[in-house]
Amino acid sequence: MKYSGIFFIPSSSATPDASKTLLTSLIQNLESHDSTTHLQTWHLTHHLLRSAIPPLPQPELPIFQHILHHTTLSSRTFCYVSPAPPTKNRAAERRKALHLPDSSTEPATRASLMSIPETQAKAWLDMQHKNLSALWTYKHALSVFGGQVYAVGQFEVGVGELRITRSVAGQTAPIGIAVCISTPVDGGGEEEGEGKEKGEVDLQAVQELVRVCWKVVVRGLELGKGEVREFWMDGVEKEWKGKEAVVRMWCELLKLRVGL
Repeated sequence: MKYSGIFFIPSSSATPDASKTLLTSLIQNLESHDSTTHLQTWHLTHHLLRSAIPPLPQPELPIFQHILHHTTLSSRTFCYVSPAPPTKNRAAERRKALHLPDSSTEPATRASLMSIPETQAKAWLDMQHKNLSALWTYKHALSVFGGQVYAVGQFEVGVGELRITRSVAGQTAPIGIAVCISTPVDGGGEEEGEGKEKGEVDLQAVQELVRVCWKVVVRGLELGKGEVREFWMDGVEKEWKGKEAVVRMWCELLKLRVGL
């Protein structure tokens, strides 16, 4: 299996062309290494919807629906509903005062993921946006431009410029550069049942290995003043593996525009 991490370099609104310049520099850096092989181009489209009716029991926490098509993951489009975090149960203090069994949290809303044929993605989005407008509010669309994927030794590195669509006319503006780095890991053990899995992976060690590759990719480049943010596959429910975990990781990045 592969383990992946994404490094997001935010662009500056004051210098929008700097994002494209940085992407060109990243590609030149990658192609300068003898061990680099160009694999393919890649593209991503992402639509984000937010729940119009605040979910109970904590109405200030919205639920998001992501509609994601990522050409290196699948020919299908993924629909991912992101969970609200666990919420405080207001009755917990009363139970504690009465010396009753404690139950301080309500169950968290669980994430759900499905995939649909790419040919049906527009119809699905239209249905959410128009027919179900009482439930979902459309937030924004994001796309990747200039996406390229390279093999660098044992690593697979995908780079691309993320742009947001600001109007019906389709005008876009850069929000940053995404660099996704994957490396093979031997987790084994999915059939081992309970207890410690055979060949269990040290994820911290794998992340450090990926960061070494990241430093090589950006060596000698000026990344601007914005803080580079990292996103990893391991921040998901244990039953989410492989492609599903990668989808969730990308959606966490693409949710940045709403500040959650």
